[in-house]
Parts: sequence; structure tokens; C-alpha cells
Amino acid sequence: MTILFGFILPFVVLAVEGCLRLCTNAFFDPIPTWWHIAMVASVGFGNGWLFLKLKDPNYRGTPREGLIIGLVMGISLVYMLRFLPLVPLGLMLILLMGIGFLVFAPLITLLVSAGLASRLWKRDAEDKSVGALGKVRACITLGMILGVLCVFCAELPHSITRNALLKAVSADPAIARQGINTLKNFGSQPELLKLCYCDKPQMSDVGNLSIFNYQAVDPREARNVFYRVTGIPFNREQYPHEFLPNELNWWRWDSDLGQDAVGARSENLFLKNSDLSVNCDANSASADMEWTFIFENKDKSAAEARTNILLPPGAVVSDLTLWINGKPQPAAFGSKSQVRSAYQAVVQRQRDPVLVTSAGGDRVLLQCFPVPPGGEMKTRIRIASPMLIENDRASMVLPRLVENNFEIAGLMNTKVRSLTPLKTKPAFLKSGSPVESAEVSGTGYNAAGSIDLNSLGADVEPIVIARDHNVAPVTKRFSTGRQSKVLTQRIEKFHESPVKNVVIVIDASVAVRPHARAISQAIAKIAGRVPWSVVVAADEVSALTPEDKLYQELTPSVVADKLTSLRFQGGPDNAVALRAAINMASRIPGSSVLWIHGPQPVIFDDPSSTFTRYGPRPTVYSFEVESGPNLLAEKLADFVTFKNVARFGTVKGDLDKIIDRFNNGADMLLPVRDVVPATSEANGLTDTTHGELIKLWAADQVGTALLKNETNRAAQTAVTYRIVTPVSGAVVLETAQQFKNFGLKPGEDPTVKQSGKNGEPVFQETADVPSVPEPEMWLMMFIIGFLLVIQNRKTQLVAMIRRSESERP
Repeated sequence: MTILFGFILPFVVLAVEGCLRLCTNAFFDPIPTWWHIAMVASVGFGNGWLFLKLKDPNYRGTPREGLIIGLVMGISLVYMLRFLPLVPLGLMLILLMGIGFLVFAPLITLLVSAGLASRLWKRDAEDKSVGALGKVRACITLGMILGVLCVFCAELPHSITRNALLKAVSADPAIARQGINTLKNFGSQPELLKLCYCDKPQMSDVGNLSIFNYQAVDPREARNVFYRVTGIPFNREQYPHEFLPNELNWWRWDSDLGQDAVGARSENLFLKNSDLSVNCDANSASADMEWTFIFENKDKSAAEARTNILLPPGAVVSDLTLWINGKPQPAAFGSKSQVRSAYQAVVQRQRDPVLVTSAGGDRVLLQCFPVPPGGEMKTRIRIASPMLIENDRASMVLPRLVENNFEIAGLMNTKVRSLTPLKTKPAFLKSGSPVESAEVSGTGYNAAGSIDLNSLGADVEPIVIARDHNVAPVTKRFSTGRQSKVLTQRIEKFHESPVKNVVIVIDASVAVRPHARAISQAIAKIAGRVPWSVVVAADEVSALTPEDKLYQELTPSVVADKLTSLRFQGGPDNAVALRAAINMASRIPGSSVLWIHGPQPVIFDDPSSTFTRYGPRPTVYSFEVESGPNLLAEKLADFVTFKNVARFGTVKGDLDKIIDRFNNGADMLLPVRDVVPATSEANGLTDTTHGELIKLWAADQVGTALLKNETNRAAQTAVTYRIVTPVSGAVVLETAQQFKNFGLKPGEDPTVKQSGKNGEPVFQETADVPSVPEPEMWLMMFIIGFLLVIQNRKTQLVAMIRRSESERP
């Protein structure tokens, strides 16, 4: 029996839990690491070793055997205490299926080990040799202490990390700061990453014997803390796979399904293939892009693919397509709340929708569901993008993925076609053996290659294409309903005056640390005549302003030197620093704010409550040193005017350009687009550009309407011309009835399938754009309705009392 329960039983339990993961799926993981497996195995080996030794009646024991059996008892004791709350459940499972016997394995092995230790203890007492008395008994006690410590030490990284996390999510700022500092200095990033997905009891949580009332940390709070500690979004790290495979737990619950954020990574979800086709027209300074995605799901349950796409500056998503049963299905455009409500409703029925909405700051959120288990899902977005004009050339950067909930498995096949020669061949295209730029009759100039999306960061070489600086204005005919129109674009030179005041906000996060020297060198070039201020967005915001006495003694070059010694760590809240900078800049008309920052994946508190929609608001130039989500810019879009600084080179080179603009102003070539009703002469007009220019003009109209707070007109324009904006989105549903249920009309993009009598695109004017209230609005409406009901009942009650009093004799 000793061999059966002391030696064989621990290995049986280890094999059952390792293969089936019964306790892990239901309660906690008893073997989360190799150390735990080794400790459980040592229980069996230790019992078997001592049992064989004690079979010799002349064996008296040595301190070594005492230490081993004590170690076994200590490990068994901790496991027994951890399984103690499951004893009643184990009794029921024994009666039902017999498997509940495994719950009692730690108790049984502890009793076997105690019996062996008792026999060894007695033989130690019988040993009368000089100096032998008590040595084995002392080693048994020492071994028990070491066994208990072994279990806790194996989970020390988890214990320290979780206890510090509990403090970090505290409502008390002092306690939260203590928890953040502990995580930075002693916490385990892998353990913190696991807590961003799930918080389950561990072996070291013996003090919390009530497994069923375990107070878990909210993963969303853990994700915010992860950014504050590491300075990077939690979903930038690979999915934290479990130590052992968990085949029974095939259903993966996605708490971010259908929500307006990328959220947690999905295990076994991949971007299998992506193709980007770019059609550039440098003379009109615009490009037409088509980006096709094929997602693959290797899991056993359906998954949603979500990605945050950074578009080229000023670009808009102009079309969306989803392949359903092998056939392309066009999108319907509607208000942002309308398309999201349609998407979420269909997702709940496990159907086939795809959604694209604005995520603020030249970003869009693409969501596809369901990517079937063991299957694929194919979708495509179309992008209309302007190009940066510089006399005889036009430049542009490619769109890129900045936040995903999937792994990127392959390269992005890229094709660039231009009507004019490529000035420089992008280096990243060389990775795929690109075709040399060569004139091909009827198609222009071409280049092709493959791009590793995992390495496509903010410092990306632009595509530079030759253009004719004397080119005539380009034209494009189109119609809205029965009215024919002509779009004309001309390139004009504008002079931007030097700024009168500069306030620089520097994000002191880990992402900015590698670029500290480049930033300091750029700041040193600020002209002495330009008033300037610096605000550092750290855990405690620090500012150097003209009001400071120290400011009078320093120059930009001296402050630049100080920046190199600034401690960049974690991910601080930038909202407080931005508010301070905007307040300082608002005192001087003509001021600008330059915000140099890394990813902003977290909103600490609602920052909109401290900003006002009215009054002078300086423009905030957002300069990203590293691509990533920017929830802060999205949240403050209604209160602050953000302009993304186009990244066409290194941090130092691009910062030098923007600082030079602030110092000396700049002459810029910008497109000016006009739309007028078509005259009879327009019937013979030849189109000199592609239809995507219409989408860029429509985006300008939406921006103008939003500046005037004309939200409804902005939404109507966006829906009419089928573009994704802050007030509109695109969705593909599975059936015509689903579109009808939400007041949406799918259709082909008229710039692709032209239907006018002269071959021009025909856009159907939208009479009205229904808006579905956001969740906060629903809550407010419910509260107001509830209060009205109470008020109505109160009024009726008062009337009844007065009526009864008047009827008294």
C-alpha cells in the first residue's frame, strides 16, 4: 500500500492533470511550471526511496534521508492545504464518477510520508552511536520547512507581481504609486502579462482557502497597469501560452468581442496573407490603395480579428469588401453608431460581418467576425491618400498595422504602380526581389516586393515619385443624384508664418528613451527669438516655463543637454501634461504645441472633463517616435485639434523639419479642390485623374463641417461619398435583410463601377442619416425616463391627496 499511495499515486495525479487539466480548467493550476512538476515528482521518488531503505531492518537512517522525507512532507502539506476547500466536492465526485479521489491525493501522500518519517524517527531514537541522536529528527523538521518554502519560492514572481498589482489598482493614489514602483523594481513582466488575460488562484494563495469566493483582478485594470509599468501596450507582446497544453478548454472567451478596441490577443489567430496594391498619381498628388487581408484561425472556436491601422496623413478609407461563400460582398456606409450597432447585433448571432470605424488621428479600426475554427476569412479595404508635394516630386508612406489581436505569419506582398518614374526605390521592397522600375506601355512604372509588417515601424522610407511641377489642374466628373458636377484640383503655394510661441510636451515613457538624444538635438535648434516652454509628461508632471526663475538662466541648448539625463520609464499619463501645455499656449495667440510621444493605449481618467469645447485652442502637432494606438488623441478629438506630423525619415530628421517650420515658417505646395455644377461644355471634358480624389474632397468637406459643429451635415456627406470619418463607418453584413433591419444600403463604390451616362461616378445623396445613441446616451435616456416616471407618480399622488382633502366634510 505504501508503494501504491506513496510512490505510484503522485505520478498518476501528475499524468491525469497534465493531460486533462481538470483542476486547471475548474479552479487553479497545481502545476504551472517545471518546478511544480519536479516537486510533485519528488514526492513519489522520496517516498519510494525511503520505503526501500526502511525494508532493511538494520538500517538506522542518515540526515540525508531525514531531509528528503521532510521535504516531501512539506510539499505535500502545502498541496493538502490548497486542496482542502475541494474536499466536499471531491466526495461527491467519488460517488458520481470516482475521479474525485484525486482531490485527496495530497492528503494521502502526506499520511504515507508521515508514516515513513515516523518509522525513521523511531530508528533514529534507537541509534545509540555517539553524536547520532537527534540528527535525523532535526533534518526532518528542516526538510519540512524547506519543502514549504520550495512551493512558495517557485511562485514568488507571481506572488510579488499579483500583490503589487492589487496595490496598483487601488483608488488611493499613494498606495497605487507604491504598487507601480514595486512592479517596476521587482515585478515579473511575464506574470503581469498573464494577469492581463486572466487572474486565477495559484498554489501560493494558501491564505485564500475560499477558492469559490476568489477576488480576481479585472484584466482591463491589469492592462492599464501593464502600460504604466512597461510603457508598451500589453497586446504588443505575444499571447501568454499556458505551460502545458489545455485541450479540454477549447472554448476561448473573448471579452473584447465586438467592442471598439483591439483588446486582448487571440491564441492561434493569424494574418496568413496580405496584399497591398498602390496606384500613385503624382501629378494629382494622390494615391489609390487596396489592402487585402486573409485571416486564419487554427483554434477550435470562432475568433474575431481586430487591428488598428495607421493611414497615411490625411488619408481615408473609401471602400470595404468581405468575401462571403467565395463571393465579394460590398459594404454599406452609415453613421458610426449605426454601423457599430449593426455589427454588434450580428456578431451576437455568430454571423459574417466586417466593420471599419475611425479610431482617431488617421487611424481606423478593422474588425472581422467570425474567423471560423480551422478556416479563413478574407476582406479588403480601399484607401484614398494624398501625397506630400515637393516641386518635382511627391512622397507618401504606406499604411501599417500598429495594434493587432493576432500574430502576423507572413509577409505583405506590395505592388506600386505610377504613371511617372519612381525617384527612389524603397529599401523595404528589396526584401522580396523587387522588379526594377521600368516603363511598361499602358501601365506606367512598376515596383514590387514583400514587406515584413512586424518590422515596419515609424521610421519608414517614403515612396518618392517624380511629378511635373508645371502640370495643369486635374479634373474629375461625377454626379450626385441627377446633378452633374466637376471636381477641379490645382496645386498652390502657401506660406506658413513662424510660430509666436512653442510649447513642447515630451512623453517620458520607455518608448521615447532610445530617441532622447535625437529629441534634445532638435530642441537645441529652437530660435532664441521664439518663446518656448517644455512640459515633461512623467508620473509627476514637470514644466519649465518663462515664469520660472530657472528659465531665465537657461537656453534651449542647455535644456536639451538636461533631457539626455531624464529618466524615461513606464508609461505615464500624458493628458495632464497636454492640458498644462494647452493652457500655456492659449495665453499667446499664434502658439503651437508639439507633442513628442510614444504609444498611448490607456486612458487613465476621462480627460475630456478638464477641456472645453470653446475658446482659443492651439493646434497640437502629434509627433510619434514609435507607432502604436493613440486613445488619448481619439478621446480629445472634439476638444483639441490634432495634426499628425508625417514621418518620412528618422526621428531627428523629421523633428528638424518641424522645428525649422516653427523657427522660419515654410513655403508649402498644397492641393486646392473645388466642385462646381457641370456645364454643357463639361460633356466633352476628359477626366485627368482617378475617382479617389472625390473621396479626398469629401473628407475635406466633412472636416469643415465638424469644425463648425455641424455633425449631421458631416455624417450625410460622409455616407453619400462612402468614406470612413469620425462620424461615419462601413459595415458588411451577410444578408440583405440584415442591412434593411438597420436602415443600411449596401452598394458598389461608384468610383469603381461607374454608371453615369458619360461614364462618371454617380453618388446617391443621403436624405438623412439615422443615429443610434451610444451606450452612455442610452443610460442617460433611461435615467431621465425613470426620473420622469417618478415625477409623474409624485404629481398624481399629490393630486389625489388634495382631492381627498377637498372632499372631506
